[in-house]
Amino acid sequence: MARILHVINRFGTSGGAENQLYTNLRMFSHPDLVHEVAYIFRNDERDPLPGVPKHGLFPIGANPGRLEIIRALDRFVRDHRPDLIHCSLAEAALASRIVGWRRRIPVIESLVNISHEDVRVVDNPSVNPAKLAVHRMTDRVTMRPVTRFHALTRAVARSWRDNVGIPAGKITVIPRGVDLDRFEHETIDRDAIRRSIDVAPDAPMLLNVARQEPQKGQRYLLEAIPLIARRHPGVVAVFAGRDGNSTSQLRSIVVTLGIQDHVRFLGVRDDVPKLLAASDVFVFPSLFEGLGVSLLEAMAANAAVCAVSDADPFDEIIEPGVTGAMFRAGDAHDLARTVIELLDDPERCTKMASAARHEIEANYRIEDITKRLEQMYLDVLASSS
Repeated sequence: MARILHVINRFGTSGGAENQLYTNLRMFSHPDLVHEVAYIFRNDERDPLPGVPKHGLFPIGANPGRLEIIRALDRFVRDHRPDLIHCSLAEAALASRIVGWRRRIPVIESLVNISHEDVRVVDNPSVNPAKLAVHRMTDRVTMRPVTRFHALTRAVARSWRDNVGIPAGKITVIPRGVDLDRFEHETIDRDAIRRSIDVAPDAPMLLNVARQEPQKGQRYLLEAIPLIARRHPGVVAVFAGRDGNSTSQLRSIVVTLGIQDHVRFLGVRDDVPKLLAASDVFVFPSLFEGLGVSLLEAMAANAAVCAVSDADPFDEIIEPGVTGAMFRAGDAHDLARTVIELLDDPERCTKMASAARHEIEANYRIEDITKRLEQMYLDVLASSS
């Protein structure tokens, strides 16, 4: 039996990487692999997966520095001695690289976003170009001992290869997977779902599912609302996701534009499949992404048509006009035009939703994705023995 230690910043279901690890752990089935989790920042949420051993390295409320994180993970690995480390997200990845090298344990690092492109500074004054350059150099040095890299898309693999110098031969591209069972509804009371979030049964409902960060481009959806409302006066944009660095700006835009009646901020939700079933158009205006698990979920829902920016890597996922509609990233007018066209043509929307579901069934089933991940683990373990 080989022991796989998954190292991540937090464990739960409220973020893309966190939710994907949760889903993967539920679906892993290879008899020769056992899994456990070490996470840095402990929260007070209930354990969503009690059958898998999980270890919080720091107590609730702690704010450890990088050196403290590395030392804590090193002590944990020394005591538990896993056969392989699989890490994801910046703080967990940096510590895992160093500890894996020190303890001579193979490390797989998931590359989940485009982290070193200039687009990161767009709409985001908190990202300092000088600090970004230091971060890039740190990655160049500390990533060298990593055994294998797992990229979610070809765009992510290309970005890290070009900006950090990771050899293409060390990168395996495996996308995120979707648990289709979550989107198999026997009956959905669409009107009841809408009433619960104060949306009229006949209102055109737009849905965005993402944390509120500059990267996610929600400001452009808000700026598009007055334009869409000229054609569809009852339109409502619903935002599901945790607060973040854009929250105050987004709420300010709502007041400035006077669109309070057209916007709902729901916060974190555990009923996203139902929200998708109740919506008319899923809007994903991100300026950049690694992949975008909520986009895959919207396609799986077979109910919400996707309006997606033309940023990387969406051209790997969406076939424009077939599985979704694309607009120019960062362009509220083009976003509005795209959404209006979708709302005006329900028959087209139905066809695209069906094609999107077929794409997920063919290429993103969680059962197939976890088997590919398990094979990657076995390959790395075999080559490192």
